[in-house]
Amino acid sequence: MPLSHPLIVTSALSLLILLAYYARTMWIRRNDAYLSPTEADERALVSVLIPARDEAQNIAPCVRSFLAQTHRNLEIIVIDDHSTDGTFDVAQTAGAGDPRLKVIRADPLPEGWAGKSHALVCGERHASGDFLLLTDADTVHHPAGVASVLAYLRRENADMVSVAAEQECSSIGEAIVQPMVITLLDQRHSFAEVARIGEGAPLSCNGQLMLVRRDAYDRAGGYCALRAEVPTDYALAALVKRSGLEYRFAFAPGIVRTRMYDSLRASIDGWSKNLYQIVCRPESRGALAKLFALTFAIPAVTTLPFVCAVMLCLADASIAGTGASTLAPGSLLLALYVFIAGEIYRAHTFTRAQSLLAPIAGPVAVLILWLSFLRSRKKSARLWKGRALPR
Repeated sequence: MPLSHPLIVTSALSLLILLAYYARTMWIRRNDAYLSPTEADERALVSVLIPARDEAQNIAPCVRSFLAQTHRNLEIIVIDDHSTDGTFDVAQTAGAGDPRLKVIRADPLPEGWAGKSHALVCGERHASGDFLLLTDADTVHHPAGVASVLAYLRRENADMVSVAAEQECSSIGEAIVQPMVITLLDQRHSFAEVARIGEGAPLSCNGQLMLVRRDAYDRAGGYCALRAEVPTDYALAALVKRSGLEYRFAFAPGIVRTRMYDSLRASIDGWSKNLYQIVCRPESRGALAKLFALTFAIPAVTTLPFVCAVMLCLADASIAGTGASTLAPGSLLLALYVFIAGEIYRAHTFTRAQSLLAPIAGPVAVLILWLSFLRSRKKSARLWKGRALPR
């Protein structure tokens, strides 16, 4: 096989792309802000808001993790968003009579509101803390989690911070989707880029753990100003930055963990409701061009090097004029691919074993992006948990 053979050239290019992606991953991780468990400062009252719709299986561990916080000066407000599975009763039972827990029912959903935004507005009316901690019902928090995020916000003199959660994957379907999507989201911006403020500034956010000063939240307008925005977490972070307030995003392995979805189908359905909006930001210029670019870029990193390596290993031929077999470069490329994919996954708290699914995961991520794009363009209402999302 001549050195100029398309397979040799493509393999070399795929290796360069993979190495460039790996270098960016390591650079971002070196420049990220990291949280670690911190001692509690009891002076500040933190109001924890947990919107919950049909979360009977998840709400109890979430509530108990907040009741066990080293930062004891908390009020924990669970907002039952018209659940049909007994979430309200499960949440009350989980509190075991602790006076810091309030379980309330959300008001009827008004026309034109996103359900989660409305539930949070219902919850904030009962909140008296100087800080609002917004989280999801399917999260579990380290005992020093609240203290650590509060200390980070104060250290950065920020108005709002958001923290990346550690994702649990208990099935092959989840292991295909979750690591790839989370890696895609984390790769977009560095900590320093996210810290910029103003219209159009880079943005990363995670609604599974956000802490905001109450006065800053009210000054920006809060979720009352975002009643129809989806995804709600990105909308709030963007609003804070547009308002000229200081926003930070941090990487915090071990501080908060979650299992977002329980199967391949649930993962695809869940991410396709808003992945296009998160990654491409359709309100900005070039959103469609970014979608097309990612359609080719994601497989170029995740799938192309693997395919080239396998084809080189299987090509029973010699490199013309050298007598060398294609098996050696193919094996080297495959070994490099497995090593680098493992390092990238580990940098995002996933495992080397899960990285072996990357060749499949890349095209699946592209599929989800396009499903999300198509769902955003549909004239009929998008449904989530039996409820129509606002358009």
